[in-house]
Amino acid sequence: MPRLPARALLAAIALLAAPLPLVPWREWRAAQERLAGVLRASGGDLPPRVAADVRREPDPHRAAAVAATALLAAELDPRTAAGPGGAERQAAARALAARVLAARPAAWDAATVLGASTYLTWARGRDPRLLTSYASWEEPLLAALARGPGKREPRRFLAAAYLELWPALAPEKRAFAHRLLARAFRDHETFRALIGPWLAVAPSRAAVFALVPPRPEAWGELQGVLASRRDWEGATAAHARWRRSLRARLEADLAEAEDRLRGGDPEGARNLFLTVAARAEQGPGGADLLARVLALCPPGPAGAGVAGPLREQLGWVLDRCRLDGCPLSATAVRRLAGFCRNLRLEQSALATLAGGDLERAERIERRAPEWTEAWAPYLIEKARVLARRGRLEEAATALALVHITWDRSPFTWRARAELAHAAGDPAAAAAARQALAQLAASTWPATAWTWERGRARLAFLPDAPARGLQIRIDETPAEGAWVELRVDGGVAGRFPARRGETIPLRTPLSAGLHLLDLYTVAGGQALPGTVRLLQPPR
Repeated sequence: MPRLPARALLAAIALLAAPLPLVPWREWRAAQERLAGVLRASGGDLPPRVAADVRREPDPHRAAAVAATALLAAELDPRTAAGPGGAERQAAARALAARVLAARPAAWDAATVLGASTYLTWARGRDPRLLTSYASWEEPLLAALARGPGKREPRRFLAAAYLELWPALAPEKRAFAHRLLARAFRDHETFRALIGPWLAVAPSRAAVFALVPPRPEAWGELQGVLASRRDWEGATAAHARWRRSLRARLEADLAEAEDRLRGGDPEGARNLFLTVAARAEQGPGGADLLARVLALCPPGPAGAGVAGPLREQLGWVLDRCRLDGCPLSATAVRRLAGFCRNLRLEQSALATLAGGDLERAERIERRAPEWTEAWAPYLIEKARVLARRGRLEEAATALALVHITWDRSPFTWRARAELAHAAGDPAAAAAARQALAQLAASTWPATAWTWERGRARLAFLPDAPARGLQIRIDETPAEGAWVELRVDGGVAGRFPARRGETIPLRTPLSAGLHLLDLYTVAGGQALPGTVRLLQPPR
């Protein structure tokens, strides 16, 4: 931010030439000159916006409070706190604040500056008065809190001071600080600023979690802080609470969107509906919200901010369509695809096919320059649709175009089995069943995983129903990593991942075709290895 030297502030103040309603102009000008002199003597300089606020303020005491607050802010700003003149700025801030309080005892901002500036000066100088004469900084901040109960600044600074001094606080003072912190954390900016210091002094993870407000933003912030500290277990626990909090928020937002629609605000309703759709959990846990949105959302463009998440929602829906039937109706799939921007041709064609419009999907596919590997899911699904419609030669042609890398995929052999059954070809059907039987297993090696845009994916065919999976982690950074696992497109959770260890995933599995996805969320790339079924107990 550009800054204004003190002499430039003096020049700006000199431009005030009109009579002011609260004090005579000469008295006001004299007060402004004294204020500018204080700033100049302290080496202080104010940003242009603050200087303009000082110029406009008709009350000289309020102008002094604005200037004192700006001097304190300069000392709290990392960009300026390390510069020269800090002690002088704080001395000037305290002098101005004391002058304002003498004339305006109810000025909460001046009381905040007086207490905060005293604390900062003593803390940076390791002055023992920080503890021996703590009333000098604490009482002004408590007074500011009482005079401005709705203001976050005194509460935030007092809470920050208590956290810094936490080991030295008496039990009753800690109890008071705990209550203060709980109230301060209701403000998200304060939560972001102080959750790290609270983590450093809290006696347990349970104590940390107890003060987190019931908002998804707060739980999201906490899981990010924990992940940055490589506390994977804590981040995982916070993520679970984030999911529950987000669900409650989205249900409330969906109800508000419905109210807006009934109230005659279709644009506002659409924006809120699509925000819910973009943030809903990908998988069965969010499918009901997604279906309600797509049934009610008014037509119109989707904002750029939700375009990416909506494409991800479409991705898991199409995965489920390929596995065991779409979680949404054909109409809902078409609507979801219509809200997505910049779909790749193969995505658009597959979504159109899942939406029940084969002819339009074929028009899209004709725009493809070549049949790359990315087109395999579409061609396989197209072959299945054609086989069900009795268009057997076209189905066989579609399967012949599937990229060679998919030759051993269970998706490919399932489609071949369906085509052979539709064609009444016993030999081909037996060959396909045999191939599927050979692909069915209880263990899959690391080489069975495929990779796409940072996602590790395993398409697997269990040889029997199972109560879950064990995923071995072959490689991670030394500190471990944090990964998200998805089964059949749905989020199963986030888990700590360490080299050589296994992640137990207790998600019941049928004997049919399944997809397992692993995403590295934090900590560096995790490479999955062998996957084994967790067999049901005998």
